[in-house]
Amino acid sequence: MRVQQKKKLALVLSGGGVKAAAFHIGVVLALREKGFKFSGGFHRDPKFKFEGQEMTFTLYVGSSAGSMISSFLASGYSVDAIVDAFTKGAGFSSSRPLDTHENDLYPITYKDIFALNIQSAHPSNLLSKLFKERPSLSGGLETLFKKGFKVNGLFSTRNLERYLREKVLTDNDFHSLAAELYIVATQLNHSRKVVFGPYSETTK
Repeated sequence: MRVQQKKKLALVLSGGGVKAAAFHIGVVLALREKGFKFSGGFHRDPKFKFEGQEMTFTLYVGSSAGSMISSFLASGYSVDAIVDAFTKGAGFSSSRPLDTHENDLYPITYKDIFALNIQSAHPSNLLSKLFKERPSLSGGLETLFKKGFKVNGLFSTRNLERYLREKVLTDNDFHSLAAELYIVATQLNHSRKVVFGPYSETTK
């Protein structure tokens, strides 16, 4: 298979939770078997630059679970390192030879993926609303409980964000990546698509 020159080869990964992440890893493994390569790493580390090589992905686009796998690849982690991170995070031993562990990805545990979104429903927040707002007796308690226990979903992504900031994208800057990375998200307040990336047209 030949890829035309002056055209970038992009890997686009969708969302879909843990199942989607597992599916994407399987797809990446299959692509590697077909001879495709995955550029990644940071500009300060030139060994990860693959510009000009055929059958090499130099651009990644991801949404939700797909953004995780895209971020790992764009940061220079191999497919084996990604599989190993999930495997060891689940409590299993590594299946890779010891001499291939020079670029390990920190293990991903269930605690890193799932976090209960209970901050706004904490009793201290509820009591503070009681004394600050002083709801009227007519429907006051009902209003108070609705406000106190209002949460945007049962789970939060704060632990996952912490993992990515501390273990993967420590620079927190798209420009520092040797490969191009774009993350597609939805601004829930306005139901509007937002794209994070390295150019002025995107939200940095």
